[in-house]
Amino acid sequence: GRPLLGMFGPEFYAAYPALLILMAASIPEGLALATVQTIQSHGRMWLILLGRVLPCYAVLLLIATLFSSKLGARGLAWAYLVGWSVALTADVLIIWRTGVWSNPTAASAAR
Repeated sequence: GRPLLGMFGPEFYAAYPALLILMAASIPEGLALATVQTIQSHGRMWLILLGRVLPCYAVLLLIATLFSSKLGARGLAWAYLVGWSVALTADVLIIWRTGVWSNPTAASAAR
């Protein structure tokens, strides 16, 4: 936290709120990186691009554009957090709609 930022100089103390937001962003980021591997393992690369990557980065770009001029680094950190939250939400929806996490024996029996 603050002591670590202080090692870089006293002017870095102001970045503490942005650091907290980025630490919170690591939760949806880690979960999204774990869930997307399930989708990748089923060869749904185009679905990942169109349903996850493009919405994630479009939202990140939009929020960064809107908030970085007013909030500076905190605005960019919020954009990063919301972008990864969109990616996680998209992953969960893709998995739910396509059934890639379903029981393999039940899925093969249903066919």
